[in-house]
Amino acid sequence: MEKDKKKRYLLFAIIIVGFCMRPALTGIGSLLKLIKPDMGLSDTAAGFLTTIPMLAFAVFSPAANLLNRKIGTANTLFTGFAFIILGIILRSYAGLAGLWAGTLLMGTGISFGNVIIPAIIKSEFPNQYGLVTACNSVALAVSSGIASGINYPLASVIGWKNMLCVWAVVALIGISLWFPVRDIQVASNRKSKNNRLVKNKTAWMVTIFLGIVSLLFYSIMTWLATIFQSKGLSAETAGYYVSAFQMTGVLSSFLIPAWAGKSRDQRKVTWLVLTIFLTGILLILLSQNKALLLAGALMSGFSCNGSFALSMAFIGFRTSSPEDAAQLSAMSQSIGYLIAAAGPLGMGFIYSIFKNWNLNLLLISLMILILFGITDRCGRDITV
Repeated sequence: MEKDKKKRYLLFAIIIVGFCMRPALTGIGSLLKLIKPDMGLSDTAAGFLTTIPMLAFAVFSPAANLLNRKIGTANTLFTGFAFIILGIILRSYAGLAGLWAGTLLMGTGISFGNVIIPAIIKSEFPNQYGLVTACNSVALAVSSGIASGINYPLASVIGWKNMLCVWAVVALIGISLWFPVRDIQVASNRKSKNNRLVKNKTAWMVTIFLGIVSLLFYSIMTWLATIFQSKGLSAETAGYYVSAFQMTGVLSSFLIPAWAGKSRDQRKVTWLVLTIFLTGILLILLSQNKALLLAGALMSGFSCNGSFALSMAFIGFRTSSPEDAAQLSAMSQSIGYLIAAAGPLGMGFIYSIFKNWNLNLLLISLMILILFGITDRCGRDITV
Protein backbone atom coordinates (compact mmCIF):
# COMPACT_ATOMS: atom_id res chain seq x y z
CA MET A 1 0.00 0.00 0.00
CA GLU A 2 1.44 3.41 -1.01
CA LYS A 3 2.47 5.63 1.90
CA ASP A 4 -0.17 8.35 1.35
CA LYS A 5 -2.91 5.80 0.77
CA LYS A 6 -1.81 3.91 3.86
CA LYS A 7 -2.02 7.10 5.95
CA ARG A 8 -5.52 7.80 4.70
CA TYR A 9 -6.57 4.23 5.34
CA LEU A 10 -5.05 4.31 8.82
CA LEU A 11 -7.09 7.43 9.63
CA PHE A 12 -10.20 5.61 8.40
CA ALA A 13 -9.32 2.56 10.53
CA ILE A 14 -8.75 4.69 13.64
CA ILE A 15 -12.16 6.32 13.19
CA ILE A 16 -13.92 2.97 12.63
CA VAL A 17 -12.21 1.32 15.61
CA GLY A 18 -13.20 4.30 17.77
CA PHE A 19 -16.77 4.03 16.51
CA CYS A 20 -16.92 0.35 17.45
CA MET A 21 -15.55 0.65 21.00
CA ARG A 22 -18.11 2.89 22.67
CA PRO A 23 -21.62 1.45 21.91
CA ALA A 24 -21.02 -1.67 24.02
CA LEU A 25 -20.38 0.62 26.98
CA THR A 26 -22.85 3.48 26.59
CA GLY A 27 -25.68 1.56 24.96
CA ILE A 28 -26.58 -0.44 28.04
CA GLY A 29 -27.95 2.57 29.92
CA SER A 30 -31.02 2.85 27.72
CA LEU A 31 -31.70 -0.89 28.19
CA LEU A 32 -31.61 -1.02 31.99
CA LYS A 33 -35.39 -0.69 32.09
CA LEU A 34 -35.56 -4.08 30.33
CA ILE A 35 -32.52 -5.70 31.93
CA LYS A 36 -33.43 -4.98 35.58
CA PRO A 37 -36.65 -7.02 35.76
CA ASP A 38 -35.34 -9.74 33.45
CA MET A 39 -32.19 -10.30 35.52
CA GLY A 40 -33.67 -9.40 38.91
CA LEU A 41 -31.38 -6.41 39.52
CA SER A 42 -31.97 -3.74 42.13
CA ASP A 43 -31.42 -0.06 41.30
CA THR A 44 -28.11 -0.19 43.15
CA ALA A 45 -26.97 -3.29 41.24
CA ALA A 46 -28.00 -1.69 37.96
CA GLY A 47 -25.98 1.40 38.84
CA PHE A 48 -22.97 -0.72 39.67
CA LEU A 49 -23.30 -2.49 36.32
CA THR A 50 -22.58 0.82 34.58
CA THR A 51 -19.60 1.42 36.92
CA ILE A 52 -17.80 -1.89 36.26
CA PRO A 53 -16.31 -0.81 32.90
CA MET A 54 -14.73 2.26 34.50
CA LEU A 55 -13.21 0.07 37.20
CA ALA A 56 -11.89 -2.19 34.45
CA PHE A 57 -10.35 0.84 32.75
CA ALA A 58 -8.63 1.74 36.01
CA VAL A 59 -7.27 -1.73 36.71
CA PHE A 60 -6.37 -3.00 33.24
CA SER A 61 -5.18 0.09 31.32
CA PRO A 62 -1.54 -0.55 32.36
CA ALA A 63 -1.79 -4.05 30.89
CA ALA A 64 -2.18 -2.53 27.42
CA ASN A 65 1.42 -1.31 27.44
CA LEU A 66 2.66 -4.66 28.67
CA LEU A 67 0.82 -6.45 25.88
CA ASN A 68 2.04 -3.90 23.35
CA ARG A 69 5.60 -4.69 24.39
CA LYS A 70 5.09 -8.46 24.38
CA ILE A 71 2.83 -9.14 21.39
CA GLY A 72 2.80 -5.92 19.36
CA THR A 73 0.35 -3.06 18.77
CA ALA A 74 -2.00 -4.79 16.33
CA ASN A 75 -2.24 -7.95 18.43
CA THR A 76 -3.01 -5.83 21.49
CA LEU A 77 -5.90 -4.22 19.60
CA PHE A 78 -7.08 -7.61 18.33
CA THR A 79 -6.96 -9.00 21.88
CA GLY A 80 -8.93 -6.05 23.17
CA PHE A 81 -11.63 -6.48 20.57
CA ALA A 82 -11.77 -10.23 21.22
CA PHE A 83 -12.48 -9.38 24.87
CA ILE A 84 -15.13 -6.85 23.83
CA ILE A 85 -16.91 -9.33 21.55
CA LEU A 86 -16.71 -12.23 24.01
CA GLY A 87 -17.77 -9.93 26.85
CA ILE A 88 -20.87 -8.79 24.96
CA ILE A 89 -21.86 -12.40 24.23
CA LEU A 90 -21.37 -13.49 27.84
CA ARG A 91 -23.27 -10.45 29.09
CA SER A 92 -26.21 -11.34 26.89
CA TYR A 93 -26.52 -15.13 27.08
CA ALA A 94 -24.66 -16.48 30.13
CA GLY A 95 -27.16 -15.56 32.83
CA LEU A 96 -26.53 -13.34 35.84
CA ALA A 97 -22.92 -14.46 36.28
CA GLY A 98 -22.29 -13.80 32.60
CA LEU A 99 -23.83 -10.35 32.93
CA TRP A 100 -21.20 -9.34 35.49
CA ALA A 101 -18.25 -11.26 34.01
CA GLY A 102 -19.04 -10.18 30.47
CA THR A 103 -19.28 -6.52 31.48
CA LEU A 104 -15.88 -6.76 33.19
CA LEU A 105 -14.32 -8.52 30.18
CA MET A 106 -15.81 -5.96 27.79
CA GLY A 107 -14.46 -3.07 29.89
CA THR A 108 -11.01 -4.68 29.90
CA GLY A 109 -11.01 -4.90 26.12
CA ILE A 110 -12.10 -1.29 25.72
CA SER A 111 -9.30 -0.19 28.06
CA PHE A 112 -6.71 -1.65 25.66
CA GLY A 113 -8.07 0.44 22.80
CA ASN A 114 -8.31 3.53 25.01
CA VAL A 115 -4.57 3.31 25.72
CA ILE A 116 -3.26 2.20 22.33
CA ILE A 117 -5.21 4.49 19.99
CA PRO A 118 -3.76 7.79 21.35
CA ALA A 119 -0.27 6.31 21.07
CA ILE A 120 -0.89 5.27 17.44
CA ILE A 121 -2.15 8.76 16.62
CA LYS A 122 0.93 10.31 18.23
CA SER A 123 3.17 7.92 16.28
CA GLU A 124 1.62 8.20 12.84
CA PHE A 125 0.10 11.72 12.88
CA PRO A 126 2.44 13.76 15.12
CA ASN A 127 1.74 17.02 13.30
CA GLN A 128 -2.03 16.48 13.09
CA TYR A 129 -2.55 15.01 16.55
CA GLY A 130 -5.33 17.42 17.53
CA LEU A 131 -7.23 16.96 14.27
CA VAL A 132 -6.99 13.15 14.22
CA THR A 133 -7.91 12.96 17.90
CA ALA A 134 -10.91 15.15 17.07
CA CYS A 135 -11.98 12.70 14.35
CA ASN A 136 -11.67 9.80 16.78
CA SER A 137 -13.64 11.73 19.44
CA VAL A 138 -16.44 12.39 16.96
CA ALA A 139 -16.60 8.67 16.16
CA LEU A 140 -16.97 7.92 19.88
CA ALA A 141 -19.66 10.57 20.31
CA VAL A 142 -21.65 9.58 17.22
CA SER A 143 -21.63 5.88 18.08
CA SER A 144 -22.74 6.68 21.64
CA GLY A 145 -25.63 8.74 20.32
CA ILE A 146 -26.66 6.04 17.85
CA ALA A 147 -26.55 3.34 20.52
CA SER A 148 -28.57 5.43 22.97
CA GLY A 149 -31.12 6.21 20.27
CA ILE A 150 -31.72 2.81 18.67
CA ASN A 151 -31.06 0.29 21.43
CA TYR A 152 -34.39 0.53 23.23
CA PRO A 153 -36.69 0.66 20.17
CA LEU A 154 -34.92 -2.28 18.52
CA ALA A 155 -34.67 -4.22 21.79
CA SER A 156 -38.45 -3.97 22.07
CA VAL A 157 -38.59 -5.97 18.83
CA ILE A 158 -35.65 -8.39 19.01
CA GLY A 159 -35.00 -8.45 22.78
CA TRP A 160 -32.26 -6.70 24.75
CA LYS A 161 -29.88 -9.67 24.58
CA ASN A 162 -29.95 -9.82 20.80
CA MET A 163 -29.75 -6.05 20.60
CA LEU A 164 -26.54 -5.95 22.62
CA CYS A 165 -25.05 -8.63 20.40
CA VAL A 166 -25.64 -6.47 17.34
CA TRP A 167 -22.75 -4.37 18.67
CA ALA A 168 -20.57 -7.49 18.89
CA VAL A 169 -21.08 -7.97 15.15
CA VAL A 170 -20.25 -4.30 14.56
CA ALA A 171 -17.06 -4.68 16.65
CA LEU A 172 -16.05 -7.78 14.67
CA ILE A 173 -16.48 -5.96 11.36
CA GLY A 174 -14.67 -2.91 12.71
CA ILE A 175 -11.55 -4.65 13.96
CA SER A 176 -11.29 -6.70 10.76
CA LEU A 177 -10.62 -3.41 8.98
CA TRP A 178 -7.38 -3.07 10.95
CA PHE A 179 -5.70 -5.97 9.12
CA PRO A 180 -4.32 -3.86 6.21
CA VAL A 181 -2.43 -1.67 8.74
CA ARG A 182 -1.53 -4.41 11.21
CA ASP A 183 2.18 -3.68 10.76
CA ILE A 184 1.79 -0.33 12.59
CA GLN A 185 3.84 -0.60 15.77
CA VAL A 186 4.17 1.81 18.71
CA ALA A 187 7.57 1.51 20.41
CA SER A 188 7.37 0.44 24.04
CA ASN A 189 10.76 -0.50 25.40
CA ARG A 190 11.54 1.99 28.20
CA LYS A 191 10.26 -0.04 31.11
CA SER A 192 11.15 2.62 33.69
CA LYS A 193 8.98 5.30 32.12
CA ASN A 194 5.98 4.71 34.37
CA ASN A 195 8.12 5.26 37.46
CA ARG A 196 9.29 8.61 36.13
CA LEU A 197 5.77 9.71 35.24
CA VAL A 198 4.60 9.05 38.79
CA LYS A 199 7.04 11.78 39.88
CA ASN A 200 6.09 14.20 37.10
CA LYS A 201 3.71 17.06 38.04
CA THR A 202 2.42 17.57 34.50
CA ALA A 203 1.59 13.87 34.17
CA TRP A 204 -0.40 14.09 37.39
CA MET A 205 -2.27 17.21 36.23
CA VAL A 206 -3.23 15.46 32.97
CA THR A 207 -4.34 12.45 35.00
CA ILE A 208 -6.43 14.47 37.46
CA PHE A 209 -7.95 16.54 34.65
CA LEU A 210 -9.00 13.35 32.84
CA GLY A 211 -10.31 11.85 36.08
CA ILE A 212 -12.46 14.83 37.06
CA VAL A 213 -13.79 15.39 33.54
CA SER A 214 -14.65 11.68 33.21
CA LEU A 215 -16.36 11.75 36.61
CA LEU A 216 -18.44 14.74 35.52
CA PHE A 217 -19.22 13.24 32.10
CA TYR A 218 -20.43 9.86 33.38
CA SER A 219 -22.22 11.35 36.39
CA ILE A 220 -24.11 13.89 34.29
CA MET A 221 -24.98 11.29 31.66
CA THR A 222 -26.33 8.99 34.38
CA TRP A 223 -28.46 11.52 36.26
CA LEU A 224 -29.24 14.45 33.95
CA ALA A 225 -32.67 13.19 32.90
CA THR A 226 -33.61 12.68 36.56
CA ILE A 227 -32.34 16.17 37.43
CA PHE A 228 -34.45 17.71 34.68
CA GLN A 229 -37.51 15.83 35.91
CA SER A 230 -36.89 17.24 39.39
CA LYS A 231 -37.08 20.69 37.75
CA GLY A 232 -40.62 19.93 36.62
CA LEU A 233 -40.02 18.57 33.12
CA SER A 234 -41.87 15.48 31.93
CA ALA A 235 -39.87 12.30 31.37
CA GLU A 236 -40.30 12.73 27.62
CA THR A 237 -39.09 16.35 27.63
CA ALA A 238 -36.19 15.47 29.92
CA GLY A 239 -35.18 12.80 27.40
CA TYR A 240 -35.19 15.34 24.58
CA TYR A 241 -33.00 17.68 26.64
CA VAL A 242 -30.52 14.88 27.32
CA SER A 243 -30.45 14.13 23.59
CA ALA A 244 -29.65 17.80 23.01
CA PHE A 245 -26.84 17.46 25.54
CA GLN A 246 -25.43 14.52 23.58
CA MET A 247 -25.84 15.99 20.10
CA THR A 248 -23.95 19.20 20.89
CA GLY A 249 -21.16 16.89 22.05
CA VAL A 250 -20.72 15.55 18.52
CA LEU A 251 -19.86 19.07 17.34
CA SER A 252 -17.58 19.96 20.24
CA SER A 253 -15.79 16.59 20.18
CA PHE A 254 -14.44 17.59 16.78
CA LEU A 255 -14.09 21.36 17.03
CA ILE A 256 -12.39 21.70 20.39
CA PRO A 257 -9.46 19.23 20.04
CA ALA A 258 -8.89 20.40 16.45
CA TRP A 259 -8.87 24.04 17.57
CA ALA A 260 -6.68 23.30 20.58
CA GLY A 261 -4.21 21.42 18.39
CA LYS A 262 -3.46 24.57 16.38
CA SER A 263 -1.57 25.99 19.35
CA ARG A 264 1.18 24.54 21.52
CA ASP A 265 -0.49 26.09 24.59
CA GLN A 266 -4.11 25.04 25.19
CA ARG A 267 -4.87 27.01 28.36
CA LYS A 268 -7.01 29.75 26.80
CA VAL A 269 -9.07 27.27 24.79
CA THR A 270 -9.63 25.08 27.84
CA TRP A 271 -10.54 28.00 30.10
CA LEU A 272 -13.12 29.17 27.54
CA VAL A 273 -14.65 25.68 27.35
CA LEU A 274 -14.76 25.42 31.16
CA THR A 275 -16.44 28.85 31.41
CA ILE A 276 -19.20 27.66 29.08
CA PHE A 277 -19.45 24.44 31.12
CA LEU A 278 -19.81 26.32 34.42
CA THR A 279 -22.40 28.68 32.95
CA GLY A 280 -24.48 25.79 31.66
CA ILE A 281 -24.45 23.97 35.01
CA LEU A 282 -25.39 27.17 36.87
CA LEU A 283 -28.35 27.66 34.52
CA ILE A 284 -29.55 24.15 35.36
CA LEU A 285 -28.97 24.77 39.07
CA LEU A 286 -30.71 28.13 39.32
CA SER A 287 -33.51 27.94 36.76
CA GLN A 288 -36.92 26.31 36.49
CA ASN A 289 -37.61 27.87 33.10
CA LYS A 290 -37.72 25.38 30.21
CA ALA A 291 -35.88 27.63 27.78
CA LEU A 292 -33.08 28.33 30.27
CA LEU A 293 -32.84 24.65 31.17
CA LEU A 294 -32.50 23.81 27.48
CA ALA A 295 -29.81 26.46 27.15
CA GLY A 296 -28.06 24.88 30.14
CA ALA A 297 -28.27 21.45 28.50
CA LEU A 298 -26.83 22.76 25.23
CA MET A 299 -24.01 24.71 26.88
CA SER A 300 -23.04 21.98 29.34
CA GLY A 301 -23.33 19.29 26.65
CA PHE A 302 -21.08 21.20 24.27
CA SER A 303 -18.47 21.91 26.93
CA CYS A 304 -18.65 18.65 28.90
CA ASN A 305 -18.12 16.55 25.78
CA GLY A 306 -15.52 19.00 24.55
CA SER A 307 -13.67 18.81 27.86
CA PHE A 308 -13.74 15.02 27.68
CA ALA A 309 -12.22 15.14 24.18
CA LEU A 310 -9.59 17.62 25.46
CA SER A 311 -8.69 15.31 28.34
CA MET A 312 -7.77 12.63 25.81
CA ALA A 313 -5.99 15.12 23.56
CA PHE A 314 -3.78 16.29 26.43
CA ILE A 315 -2.14 12.85 26.38
CA GLY A 316 -0.60 13.68 23.02
CA PHE A 317 -0.18 17.42 23.56
CA ARG A 318 1.92 16.88 26.68
CA THR A 319 4.18 14.12 25.31
CA SER A 320 7.06 14.25 22.85
CA SER A 321 6.97 10.67 21.53
CA PRO A 322 4.51 7.83 20.84
CA GLU A 323 6.12 5.82 23.61
CA ASP A 324 5.57 8.62 26.12
CA ALA A 325 1.98 8.95 24.88
CA ALA A 326 1.33 5.25 25.49
CA GLN A 327 2.75 5.45 29.02
CA LEU A 328 0.87 8.64 29.92
CA SER A 329 -2.28 7.19 28.38
CA ALA A 330 -2.02 4.13 30.63
CA MET A 331 -1.28 6.16 33.77
CA SER A 332 -3.92 8.83 33.23
CA GLN A 333 -6.68 6.40 32.31
CA SER A 334 -5.84 3.93 35.06
CA ILE A 335 -5.95 6.51 37.85
CA GLY A 336 -8.39 8.84 36.09
CA TYR A 337 -11.10 6.24 35.62
CA LEU A 338 -10.69 5.12 39.21
CA ILE A 339 -11.62 8.70 40.15
CA ALA A 340 -14.46 8.70 37.61
CA ALA A 341 -15.97 5.46 38.94
CA ALA A 342 -16.98 7.23 42.14
CA GLY A 343 -19.10 9.79 40.28
CA PRO A 344 -22.43 8.16 39.33
CA LEU A 345 -22.69 6.15 42.56
CA GLY A 346 -21.54 9.12 44.64
CA MET A 347 -24.14 11.45 43.18
CA GLY A 348 -26.85 8.86 43.75
CA PHE A 349 -25.72 8.41 47.36
CA ILE A 350 -25.74 12.16 48.02
CA TYR A 351 -29.23 12.46 46.59
CA SER A 352 -30.45 9.54 48.69
CA ILE A 353 -29.42 11.48 51.82
CA PHE A 354 -30.54 15.02 50.97
CA LYS A 355 -33.35 14.28 48.46
CA ASN A 356 -32.25 17.29 46.41
CA TRP A 357 -30.08 17.53 43.30
CA ASN A 358 -28.87 21.09 43.98
CA LEU A 359 -26.02 19.93 46.21
CA ASN A 360 -24.76 17.68 43.42
CA LEU A 361 -24.95 20.56 40.95
CA LEU A 362 -22.99 22.75 43.36
CA LEU A 363 -20.35 20.02 43.68
CA ILE A 364 -20.15 19.79 39.89
CA SER A 365 -19.62 23.56 39.76
CA LEU A 366 -16.87 23.28 42.38
CA MET A 367 -15.10 20.55 40.39
CA ILE A 368 -15.23 22.71 37.25
CA LEU A 369 -13.56 25.51 39.22
CA ILE A 370 -10.85 23.05 40.28
CA LEU A 371 -10.29 22.24 36.59
CA PHE A 372 -9.51 25.90 35.93
CA GLY A 373 -6.50 25.62 38.25
CA ILE A 374 -5.36 22.26 36.89
CA THR A 375 -5.47 23.63 33.33
CA ASP A 376 -2.68 26.08 34.13
CA ARG A 377 -0.35 23.08 34.20
CA CYS A 378 -1.82 20.48 31.85
CA GLY A 379 -2.64 23.09 29.20
CA ARG A 380 0.80 24.72 29.26
CA ASP A 381 3.33 24.14 26.46
CA ILE A 382 5.48 21.59 28.33
CA THR A 383 5.99 17.86 27.99
CA VAL A 384 6.37 15.15 30.60
